[in-house]
Amino acid sequence: MKLSKKIIDIEPSSTVILGQKARELISSGKDVIQLGEGEPYFNTPDHIIEASYKAMKRGETKYTNVAGTQELRSVIKKYLKNEHQLIYHEDQIVVGNGGKQLIFNALMSSIDPEDEVIIPTPYWVSYPQIVNFAGGKPILVNCTKSNDFKISSKLLEKHINKKTLWLVLNSPGNPTGSVYSKKELHDLAFILRKHTNVNIICDDIYSKIIYGNEKFFYFS
Repeated sequence: MKLSKKIIDIEPSSTVILGQKARELISSGKDVIQLGEGEPYFNTPDHIIEASYKAMKRGETKYTNVAGTQELRSVIKKYLKNEHQLIYHEDQIVVGNGGKQLIFNALMSSIDPEDEVIIPTPYWVSYPQIVNFAGGKPILVNCTKSNDFKISSKLLEKHINKKTLWLVLNSPGNPTGSVYSKKELHDLAFILRKHTNVNIICDDIYSKIIYGNEKFFYFS
């Protein structure tokens, strides 16, 4: 990665701003339903709190491997195989503090100045800001209601060029909830196989939050 001397104007996260405003209104006695930050309304379940407490009492409070503990990566490996028929080895799995950190790390470690990152819109607010921070150029592709706010293979190919380094794909989508079908992912993969310079970030953090008869598919 080449360092850029370009001064970057990073905007604050819209969801953080909304969340802070909601907390201020709540603290002043207002009845507010918070729809900004993605946070459950209930407390962390007791069995998780208890397990965390027992782990800390056992002394599991020290530094771990950068990629995560072997035990945790082994569990993730089994989950991916059992839930989605995906085969990975432990050394191919990295654990982070959340999706934002992992996406940030991937883009910061790979983007050179002027590299382009395709981001279908509507999008999660942090994507373009992370690309800007890394010195790249976010390419915002307008996806319309007629296609359920999803990028089509034709639209994808139209925006790919020699500077394209990443495609960020979010399914189910935030904020739209749109889910890519197996055929739609296959059509996108067909285009991407012709453009080997393009890498893919699949943000599948909402794979268990699906409404109606939709079904989640991994982009593999």
